[in-house]
Amino acid sequence: MDAKKLARGASPANLGGYLKKRAASSHGHLTHKQNSSSSRTTTHNGHKIVLETIYRVTIDGKKYDLGLLADDQGNVHCHSLPNYQLQSALDMVRAIVEQFPDDFEKKQKKTTVAHKHATSRKGAVKKPVSKGK
Repeated sequence: MDAKKLARGASPANLGGYLKKRAASSHGHLTHKQNSSSSRTTTHNGHKIVLETIYRVTIDGKKYDLGLLADDQGNVHCHSLPNYQLQSALDMVRAIVEQFPDDFEKKQKKTTVAHKHATSRKGAVKKPVSKGK
């Protein structure tokens, strides 16, 4: 490898531009567009069996592609947590939410204080206060 070419490519300006383009084309491990799927193949009694597992994960109303994969034993893996192997996709999603809480923060709705309305009839009508006597 040419040392001058390597030095030019590693310069902050060139490397920063390259990484910025790569980041724009890559959605990272939490995207909102696709479903996670994995495919397993086996042969049994002369039949070729293909099993495709598709995970559609929704958290707080948003769809996420978490990269969930199921192996031949049914264990669930995720490239975001490479050291985890769980028997339940739900347990894996719970672990992802625990490990990456900032990715799943709920946005607080802005509320304005206008009029407070009674939510039940109990206590909605006040009794008049008697004066004197």
